[in-house]
Amino acid sequence: MGYEPSKESALIADQPARAKVFISYSRKDIDFTDRIEAALNARGFQVFIDRREISALEEWWGRIETLITQADIVVFVLSPDSLTSTYAQKEISFAGSLNKRLAPVVYRRVDGQVVPEVLAKLNHVFFDDEANFETGADKLAEALRIDIKWVRLHTEFGAAARQWSAAKRPNGLFLRSPLLEEAERWIAARPKGAPTPTEETRSFIEYSRAATTRRRNILTASLILGLVVALGLSSYAFYQRSKVQQELGRANNALAAAINNDLNFAPILPFTTRSRQALWTLALADKAVKRSFVSALINSPGEMLRTAPGFIQISRALGLMWPSEAEAQILFDLSVSSSRSIGLANLSVPVLNALAEGLSEEQTTQALGRLLPQLGQANDFALRGVAPAIEALAPKLTKTQATQALDPVLRQLEKTTDAIAVQQLVQTFLALSVKSSEADARRALDPLLRRLAEAKVPWSIIALAQALEVLAPELTEAQARQALDPVLRQIEETIDPSSLEALAQALQALPANPSESKVQQAFEQLLRNFRQRRTPFELQRMAGAIRSLAPKLTEAQAQVALDPILQQIGETTDTSALQALGQALQALVTKQAAFETRQALGSVMEQFGGQGTSPKTLRMGGHELQALAPKLTQAQAGQALDPVLYHLAYTTDPSVVQALAKALQALAPKLTEEQAQRILHPILQQLVTTFDHEALQALAQALRALIPKLTDSQAQEVFDQFQLRVVRTIDSNVLSALAEVLEALTPKLTDSQAQQASRTASSSLAWASSKDEAVEWARSLVVLSLLLHEQSNTEQLVAAIAYPTAAGPATEVLLEAIRARNPTAPRAQAGTDAVLKWLATRYPWILDPPICPEPPQSPSIPDFKCP
Repeated sequence: MGYEPSKESALIADQPARAKVFISYSRKDIDFTDRIEAALNARGFQVFIDRREISALEEWWGRIETLITQADIVVFVLSPDSLTSTYAQKEISFAGSLNKRLAPVVYRRVDGQVVPEVLAKLNHVFFDDEANFETGADKLAEALRIDIKWVRLHTEFGAAARQWSAAKRPNGLFLRSPLLEEAERWIAARPKGAPTPTEETRSFIEYSRAATTRRRNILTASLILGLVVALGLSSYAFYQRSKVQQELGRANNALAAAINNDLNFAPILPFTTRSRQALWTLALADKAVKRSFVSALINSPGEMLRTAPGFIQISRALGLMWPSEAEAQILFDLSVSSSRSIGLANLSVPVLNALAEGLSEEQTTQALGRLLPQLGQANDFALRGVAPAIEALAPKLTKTQATQALDPVLRQLEKTTDAIAVQQLVQTFLALSVKSSEADARRALDPLLRRLAEAKVPWSIIALAQALEVLAPELTEAQARQALDPVLRQIEETIDPSSLEALAQALQALPANPSESKVQQAFEQLLRNFRQRRTPFELQRMAGAIRSLAPKLTEAQAQVALDPILQQIGETTDTSALQALGQALQALVTKQAAFETRQALGSVMEQFGGQGTSPKTLRMGGHELQALAPKLTQAQAGQALDPVLYHLAYTTDPSVVQALAKALQALAPKLTEEQAQRILHPILQQLVTTFDHEALQALAQALRALIPKLTDSQAQEVFDQFQLRVVRTIDSNVLSALAEVLEALTPKLTDSQAQQASRTASSSLAWASSKDEAVEWARSLVVLSLLLHEQSNTEQLVAAIAYPTAAGPATEVLLEAIRARNPTAPRAQAGTDAVLKWLATRYPWILDPPICPEPPQSPSIPDFKCP
């Protein structure tokens, strides 16, 4: 089939798309970077910016590489901090390796510091004068638009070349006419000053031309041969039939390769439009194409691991009962050996989990028998591959087998020195502990505490703290007291925010109370660390740590923590950090007495001044009101309502909209029906005018809280807005919140509305871009199905299980509802595989390719449709 551009591609004529800009910056420059992002968005650019950090470094960097690769231009925010930032330098180095156009902007002068050569030789746009920010933004936008069509093609052809190289240069990914001619014209027409194509891109185009010439020669020879055969060589009929079969086989292989090429999944990121369409193409393909696809996985386990984040969805697309026991065993063994040999243990986990489900009891026993000796003899590096394999087998093990596996896991945990191996072993222990006895689980306490006392690397500390948190309910009071000292000692010694959050959660879970002096020491250390944090990620993690420690604090200690939390709420605009800070605030406020609550409410009401109140003050007031809401009386909640509604009606700041919507959501249970009904129109108005994803999500959640108190006519208004918003929305988090709105709205729908909503929920589930979104649509579909005919409601849920994007937790939601309506269905303890086999006997049509419902967004997104 060859390479095909995406729907957003610059290669598609007459389809202008926004230029894509990645911003590289130091976390200490986040406020300025937010302004640059907003300025470029307002000037028609699509901005990529990394706001999230996660504990698995390789997953985080993979996400950054993806964003830079997709970007046409990389803007680098120059400041003393960005020049000393390891990550910012790494981003610029990677962008340079792709020959990306770079655009340095000066936020703070860097006199006396060495600027990387790739940036020093370029013209800089200066933003060090606050008064001229808009002028600078106009200059930057003008510079970014120079030769932008050529630069966008640089991105497109560069990405195609990287896919080709990453896939070991297969013929199926070469450029073909007319794209090949377009590429040759593009490379010959490079404007002066534009970034040069990489050697990889040049080779890709040259090899594509050579392959096209070969194909033309082969086609010419084939036509001549066909003519000769047609003129009289009838004895070759069988040969020709064989040839046709070979060509058909090649076509199937090419289609399978093209589908695999489009299946690009990144950890923690939503599935792209292209990946979802590829899943449906695979689901609707005939058996021959699916066999070619599976053969490619068997022949290239590395490809299987490449698609790991979406492997469970790929499995569903291949068929409800895929893999067979034989395929599961082959692929499981290949995944274990591949992950061990190339060090892709983290990637292998979802693959191993999906394949282990298909193993028979005998195969599971055989696999465990092979893995346990390997575990006992494995070095630190090999442990990364073997431990996840045993973790994947854990749900299928008997109690005896789980106990048998626990011993070597604990022995390796005591002696390994590798941080990643410790993390993998702890996760394996947690999976096995579900099947183990309480006594077996408690045996792990001593090695876990010894490792925790010695741990220095954040990954190890996090994994060990999480294990203690899970183990806590099984501990005796004496064992819990034994665990307190190493946990408190690590809280005092470590400075890593993620480690501190995990340790605080473990401390909260332990069924023993430390002395007040020890809590005070830990609390003071957390506050010191909190005050020193500036990046959104650090604030998020430290706020989580304070929230977890809150139940152990006295009223006086909780009061001390309130001021720095409120200060950070006023200063940060990052939505994830604000959410975590709000949750910490809520946990601390629960310690307040009634008198202190009245005082705090009075203070909040003073913050909600007139129309000139600053966004910072409104954010603080909104989050503080959200925290106070559970402790307010009905009268106090009513008192708080008017100023919130006033500011919600007039504000255009997304972070303020989000804070006020969260406050309304928290107040809703305390309001009368009349008060709740007054909130509806301001929220619906913001739903129409707001485009910020986080603000939309908060508005949808507030709306959900109000629905039980609305009249039927108001419910009709909400339903109409719901339908409009679903069609216009592609953000997975917002769609998840809208699914929750639909679930709450269902009891107030008419029969015709329920039918319409059911179609929306079903198609949204079929095209969900994340597991969380799929779960919410599955829940909505279950609630709606109760309004339909008894037989058709179950069949609708059964049909939805076959959707590729319904694989995973969404399937469990649907199966739970089906089991509740069918007493003969296997219980949950029998496992998902057993229930799916029962479904296949009761509803044989589920084994056929599923019917693809058109995505709700089809009218607003060109070419987004079923294959």
